[in-house]
Amino acid sequence: MQTLYFQVIANPLYARVGKFIRSAGLLHDIRHVELALSGGADSVCMTVLLWAFVKQNALEITLRAHHVRHHLRAGDGFDAEVARELAQRLDIPFIQSDLSWDEVPSSDVEAQARESRHACFARALAGIEHAALAIAHHGDENLETALWRLGRGCGLDGLTLAQKREQDGITRIRPLLAVGKDDICQCLTSLDIAWAEDPSNQSLHYRRNFIRHRVLPPLMECASAPDCLYRSLVNIGRDASAVSELAEAVARACTVYAGAWFCPVSRWSALGETAQIQVLRHAARIVCAGHCPEASFIERALVMTAVRKQSWRKTEDSRITVGWSRDGISVWSNDMNSENKLALKLDVPASEVNVWNLCKISCFKMIPESALKNTTSTIYIDAGALTGELGVRPACDFPQLRTVTGNLCKTREALRSQGVPDAWRQNWPVLCSGNMPLWVFGGMRTLDAMPAQPGMPCLAVSVIWK
Repeated sequence: MQTLYFQVIANPLYARVGKFIRSAGLLHDIRHVELALSGGADSVCMTVLLWAFVKQNALEITLRAHHVRHHLRAGDGFDAEVARELAQRLDIPFIQSDLSWDEVPSSDVEAQARESRHACFARALAGIEHAALAIAHHGDENLETALWRLGRGCGLDGLTLAQKREQDGITRIRPLLAVGKDDICQCLTSLDIAWAEDPSNQSLHYRRNFIRHRVLPPLMECASAPDCLYRSLVNIGRDASAVSELAEAVARACTVYAGAWFCPVSRWSALGETAQIQVLRHAARIVCAGHCPEASFIERALVMTAVRKQSWRKTEDSRITVGWSRDGISVWSNDMNSENKLALKLDVPASEVNVWNLCKISCFKMIPESALKNTTSTIYIDAGALTGELGVRPACDFPQLRTVTGNLCKTREALRSQGVPDAWRQNWPVLCSGNMPLWVFGGMRTLDAMPAQPGMPCLAVSVIWK
């Protein structure tokens, strides 16, 4: 094993892959790597190179080889033997997952096998913190993916394979994207390491194989060097990641409460249309983890936001709703389940406060879908009009109150009209935002308590009298 280690770190491919791992930060904040080891050349090479990289750099990272046997073709037991023997040779733990099929898929076999395979990896990684799944996609496959996705339609974010990305709660890394298949096979041959061949890789029945065997060869001949293509795709991937990170930063800066998202119209209008597309996609992921809305839905939402009408309107897909009002853009999950499906409980300073042993008040923020009616026990206030911390002050602090009609009235007269006994009027609770009175409990709303608007964040205050 020691001899193999020195041979690996002396191989030219090791230096190239090591440089890519460092520049892409693939192992940053990672403490365990699950190696997706199929037994093919790509996964065998990735396993050997990562093993040597962790060893040479004395990284505190555990490695484990994980082989998934699909049981979809005769002879796949040989793949498992190759994987197991390599793990033993490198002295790293090895596990095998076996897929079982009630009925072998008749169509889209690759997709179903991939989904089942990744479910095995997810189960194996459950509960392991700071873990990553290493996948052996290489530069040629990255190029195949780009051509395939261009043919189906995609944007910058989906053009190439991600170098490092969290998906379904699992961090996935691809250490071989900067090198090609020929480089991998030459490396293994020089190291005298065996691998298994999957005969299905030669079948032109699969579209990816057609691209690999018929489209890529002439493209490689036109390029000054294959490395230029690999490097270009890696750069595109990094640009896409940078755009995505910036869009997410903008989206998160607009998040006003958990479970829902709001962007003021002034900030939204300052973004160009392409930036709005990216921000809206990330807003969807914020309110509904893992959701990737279709381009047609994003386009429909943008058309809606571009029409400057005064009326509240919305559009929705299967998982989220996008709403527009004259004040801004709102996004929320369709799964919110409560008495008012758009209500969102929050930690607000006045939440569940016992007010002078008279009553309890409960506050939460929400996005109303339609106009809300104030009652003697609940009031809905435009959250954007609040200027300070919520609190309760005695009525005697306010000689006068301004009614919603704009008129000033004496506080004692307002309390009398609400039926408050004379003995309680001095200390009757008034809800305030900073020094600004909003609501006489159980009675009138002041002019400063702006009413809630559909599609806008608002504050709901409920009173339970003792």
